Amino acid sequence: MMAFWKFGIALVAIGLGGCQTPGVANYTPSRDTLFYLQQVGATRVSVGSFGNAPESLADATDTGLFSACSLKVADDPDWTGPSGYIRNALVEELTVGGLYAEQDAPVIDGAIETLSFTRDPVFGGAWDIAVVLTAADGAQYRHENRFKFDVGALGGPTVCRRAIDAFQPAVVEFWESAARSPQFRAFLKNR
Repeated sequence: MMAFWKFGIALVAIGLGGCQTPGVANYTPSRDTLFYLQQVGATRVSVGSFGNAPESLADATDTGLFSACSLKVADDPDWTGPSGYIRNALVEELTVGGLYAEQDAPVIDGAIETLSFTRDPVFGGAWDIAVVLTAADGAQYRHENRFKFDVGALGGPTVCRRAIDAFQPAVVEFWESAARSPQFRAFLKNR
C-alpha cells in the first residue's frame, strides 16, 4: 500500500512540474489576417488600453486551472496576462498589415468580455474569447470566437498542457476571424 502512495505522489509531482514549466508560445502574426488587413487601405490606428469588462471578470491567470498551469509566455519577464497578450497580438497583426502607428493616430481601446477555457470529456476543450473594441468617437466593434482543440482522455497535467498549447493558436484564430469580418475592416477604416 505504501508503494502505491509513493507512486501516486511521484505522478502528481511530475504532472504539476510538467504543467508549470511550459508557457504560452510567443505570438506569430497570421498570413490570413495580413491578407484581410491589406484590404483596409491606408488607415493607421494606435491600440490603447486593453482591460477586462465587466470589471469583475478575473484574468485567467488569477483563477483555477491557470494559476496552477502557469499561463504565461515562457521566458517573458514583461508578461502582463492574457489580456495583454491579446492586445499585443492585435498590435503585431496591425503592424505587419501596415495599419499600426505608435502615435499621431486614432486610438482604439479594447475590453475582454470573455476569456474562458472549457473542457468536455467527449468533445474536447475550447477557448472562448470575446473582445469589444472602442474608438475615440464611441464607435464599437464586438467579436467573439470559439477555438476547439483536443484535450486527450487524461485529466490533470495533460489538460493543462494542451490548454496552454492551444492559447496562442486560439488568439491567432480570434484575430484571423475578426479580420475576415467586413465589419471589423470597416471599423478600422472609419477611424
